[in-house]
Amino acid sequence: DFVGMYPAVPHEIQGIELESHFDIPVYGPYMKSRGTIGVPVDREGRTEILARRMGQVIERGDSILAFPEGTRTVTGRVGPFRRGLFFIARDLGLQIVPTTVTGLYDVMRKGSNTIRPFQEITVWCDAPVDFAGLSDAEVEATVQDVRATISDRVDRYFDGGQR
Repeated sequence: DFVGMYPAVPHEIQGIELESHFDIPVYGPYMKSRGTIGVPVDREGRTEILARRMGQVIERGDSILAFPEGTRTVTGRVGPFRRGLFFIARDLGLQIVPTTVTGLYDVMRKGSNTIRPFQEITVWCDAPVDFAGLSDAEVEATVQDVRATISDRVDRYFDGGQR
């Protein structure tokens, strides 16, 4: 998924993924060397460590690319969002740009090593949503709004209304 996003954004972005992925031959060392933000496998203190790492990336002037589902889809549809990144965004005073990607599911599915080339991939970047200063309840509601924006586009894609 990251590979489809990097050329769609005109400035430097850093992704977020489990630190354990850095152990995957070839892929892991490459992602680590390019500055991907590692999420500790151990849940103890994870949020604080991740917030610190994200803050360092933002201070450098880079953007952060995160998939709040925390896993790849097995159906192509948008799964439930984990909310931790949104609370970190609030605490760091960040905006989030709801970004929808369609077509990548058709290129390579979770659990498969088969790449299906020549698929059309489309990236939509919607208006930024400011999370700075939101209450916990407002974060929860805004997360659902962001998810709806993204899942509506994905649903239209799979329902044949948007290719």
